[in-house]
Amino acid sequence: MLVYDKKSYLQGNEFSVQFSDGESKGVLHSHEFLEMCYIVSGTAEHIVNGIKRPLSAGSIIIIDYGVSHIVIDKSKDFYSVNMLFMPEYIDDSLFNCLSFKDVLRNSQINFIYYDNYYHFRDDNGEILPLIEKLVEEYNNERHGNMQYIRCILIQTIILLMRKCESKAMQAKKSDKDFETIVEYLRTHYAEHISLNGLSRMFNHSTAAIYQMFQKNLNIKYADFLTDIRINAACNLLRETSDSIDEIAAAVGYKDTGSFRQVFKNKIGLTPKAYSKKFSGL
Repeated sequence: MLVYDKKSYLQGNEFSVQFSDGESKGVLHSHEFLEMCYIVSGTAEHIVNGIKRPLSAGSIIIIDYGVSHIVIDKSKDFYSVNMLFMPEYIDDSLFNCLSFKDVLRNSQINFIYYDNYYHFRDDNGEILPLIEKLVEEYNNERHGNMQYIRCILIQTIILLMRKCESKAMQAKKSDKDFETIVEYLRTHYAEHISLNGLSRMFNHSTAAIYQMFQKNLNIKYADFLTDIRINAACNLLRETSDSIDEIAAAVGYKDTGSFRQVFKNKIGLTPKAYSKKFSGL
């Protein structure tokens, strides 16, 4: 299987746009960057990790690092816009990122959703104008165009994840309290929050709450809470002059040493090194 490397396809940049038409011949491949593909017209078949999925005008796919896939054109009028980008194009702090889920939980987007394949429909047509504007900016190379494109890309991802989150929640109405629990964690992460505490607060067993996170987000409760806390810590390290001890306490860690270890494991830098590198950006 071919691996599309970032040097050949991005040519030293963090973002690039390519186009595919009915004459293009796809090959099975993976890549060292992220890809968002919008199907403008025609039909195709997308094979990802051996699973076949139909594509048509308005289909949008996002492919993560290392995912094997191929798009096979099914009609002569097939046309797609393929946006290739490095995570650090979204935010400089993502220089060490190797997955789309890390992009989603970054403070610029702030969604928690886990999968390695994202397939959306632009049913109401709100995404296509954004893609058209992005392509216009990319082709015209006006001053500030890459910053403008970055804003459009972030806006597009947020709109897509809203669709995804809404669909996921609608499909799981049996877990009526799950959205409330998630919102509670997002606003009370600095407090001592245990499964036992949530169990008493929301009148569910600890096992039931654990299963909600596994079922809805494919993540352990503890990992979800850690993601929220570390993301909040990144914001404080970038935007304030608070000490490491103060920030650790502000995001729910009583032990600064534990905070430093968790932060390093998640981000790839110590809190001090992260603050030095990204403070004020």
